[in-house]
Amino acid sequence: MNPNGRDGLRQAFLNRKIDVSRGALRSAWRRRLRRLRLITTIDSLGRVNAAPVATCLRNNHHPTCYEFTMDARKHTSENIRSTAEFVVNVVPFDRAVLEKMQVTALPFPKGVNELEVAQLTAIPSKVVKPPRIGECLSHFECKVELDEAMARLALDDSR
Repeated sequence: MNPNGRDGLRQAFLNRKIDVSRGALRSAWRRRLRRLRLITTIDSLGRVNAAPVATCLRNNHHPTCYEFTMDARKHTSENIRSTAEFVVNVVPFDRAVLEKMQVTALPFPKGVNELEVAQLTAIPSKVVKPPRIGECLSHFECKVELDEAMARLALDDSR
């Protein structure tokens, strides 16, 4: 092992001690958890689906636009493509709600209502069909205006 090579750098990194106060650590986790969202959708038969998403970004203020990444084979993704509606639910930094949210991440068969299994409260939305989640701080009812396939079509037409 060469002490000046890659192994030496790795070991030097591992030997470093970084002191982080408990308050700073808690603050960092709060910031990270503030970004957690639960996306609710319904399928073509009206069955509710919920899935946690950590990479959900608001990228515009007027009109408000949300973007997130998700495996195209997931029920949430399939439901959004078939109905073009979803709700972004902002999850509070509350242990009980966070534990329930974790339940929605489990791999349930299609058609299982994750909100019921997780014992989260579905409340009617005002604009779209998927429900909002009562325990969440705020909700953004969304309609898809442009998806990847539509974007590709637009690019093809502009050439």
